[in-house]
Amino acid sequence: MTHVLDRVQAVLDGNTNLIHLRSGDADAVRQAFRDYNIFTAKAVYYWRAGAGLHRVDIPNIHTPNTESLEKLLSHIAHSHHPGIYLIEDFGHQLEDPRTAALLSQLNHAEIREKHVLCFLGDEAPVHPNLAGQLAHREF
Repeated sequence: MTHVLDRVQAVLDGNTNLIHLRSGDADAVRQAFRDYNIFTAKAVYYWRAGAGLHRVDIPNIHTPNTESLEKLLSHIAHSHHPGIYLIEDFGHQLEDPRTAALLSQLNHAEIREKHVLCFLGDEAPVHPNLAGQLAHREF
């Protein structure tokens, strides 16, 4: 178990809160972050397009109005509670200028210390606003 927790912590360590997390096994990544949540008591959330946001330890309760990536990022930007967010199936939603503006806002120093966004998938999120701000990690 310690190895899994160390792997998750290695993903989260760094000077950015925007992380592209590439893995051949998304289920294993979600399970590792669930374990991290259990052993550290840090809030870990999971989001998938259309399904919305939920805590990994309470998967049956979804946060209202978080079905789109724009609404999710707006929710995170206004949240006072720190959290780690696994974001999967984001597709082309990053091309929306409002979404890009929210990402820039979330990378601001004050917010960076509270929220970590992990974009889970083979393809890295592509947007000019992310240039130089997005860390790339393998899991």
